[in-house]
Amino acid sequence: MQLCVSCPSHKIKPSRLVQIQKMWPSTSMEKLPEYVIVAYPGIVRNTEKAIETLGGIQTLSMNHFAGRPLELRHHPKNLYANALVSERGSAEKSLGGNGTVLCVTTVRRKKSDPNCVQAKVIGMVSTVYTFKSMCDFHYLPIRQSETFPGSFENLVPKLIPLDLPGALSWWNQPENERRTPLHLPPYQFSRYSVPSSKLLCKETDFSPEKVKRKSAGHGQSLRSERKALSVTVHSTAEFPKQPTEDAVNDANI
Repeated sequence: MQLCVSCPSHKIKPSRLVQIQKMWPSTSMEKLPEYVIVAYPGIVRNTEKAIETLGGIQTLSMNHFAGRPLELRHHPKNLYANALVSERGSAEKSLGGNGTVLCVTTVRRKKSDPNCVQAKVIGMVSTVYTFKSMCDFHYLPIRQSETFPGSFENLVPKLIPLDLPGALSWWNQPENERRTPLHLPPYQFSRYSVPSSKLLCKETDFSPEKVKRKSAGHGQSLRSERKALSVTVHSTAEFPKQPTEDAVNDANI
């Protein structure tokens, strides 16, 4: 699999097709290599780091040939970050099916004659990966450093073993090294990768038709409402020191 960061696309008019065929003879007998475009959602200054956020070249190849989508992780070692899943499509479908052909070209200019440009088609684009879903599912557990005021400490190495030797010797570490302060990570990420316009609020439609449908009973859920015994607090709030009274009574039953 050969990756391409960007690729120029040109629309060829039918009137110019005959002239182009004369200038560039048909290469149907010559099998050109296929390229894969990954539309990275950001400015790529380091190609190796960009590929690392996609899982590495080996993971890219495995997902591509297995037909699976690509996963983008800006912090690959942070397990508290939800990956951004790509959308896979052919080059024709990615461009709206308007007949535009994507190809990879190399352009050379002669130093003796800068106005003379030589272009050569080196391959065709078969697959395009785009990232159009939301990219805000990211959480980095940190705490304010006690040694260096004003800076923060990453808690991921203390919460999760990052390698196999560390996992095997995880419980053999001294208690003072493994101890971490009380920490509440988010209990779940969003279940959907696209934004929604629905508002989670109380019903505001009190029209007679709406009330009549609710009181009819047909299709109405007879299940008793579940109790919410968990305590939800903001990250800046004080850590709860004890459970609620309802939770204690429910546990005693």
